[in-house]
Amino acid sequence: MPVGKSLLWGDSFVGGVLKISGEIAIERAIVRNINRRIIMEKIKPSATGS
Repeated sequence: MPVGKSLLWGDSFVGGVLKISGEIAIERAIVRNINRRIIMEKIKPSATGS
């Protein structure tokens, strides 16, 4: 039984790490998209001259 418990704990630990790293990756992607949008908005007015 201890082996089964340790295997379950291992799975949940790995799952938790993957979930956290996945959430961080999603947050970074969102931030990157927002930054790109801000840069594009800054470039567009100067390019169009308005």
